[in-house]
Amino acid sequence: MEETVADTEREPQVKDILGHEIINNQVYVTVLFDNGEVYTSALSTMERLHPRLTRRYFKRRPR
Repeated sequence: MEETVADTEREPQVKDILGHEIINNQVYVTVLFDNGEVYTSALSTMERLHPRLTRRYFKRRPR
């Protein structure tokens, strides 16, 4: 199968939030992308970019 420019330049999409932690009074979330990469991002950034995913993650977490 031939690779096209569109295939190679597609932005990875957030698949799930794996966890969260508090560092210096800020909440950070660990994010899994559909290409298998894992990154840590500020919660405020995730809330802005992926509000539904963020709400769903914190709803399923025990308090």
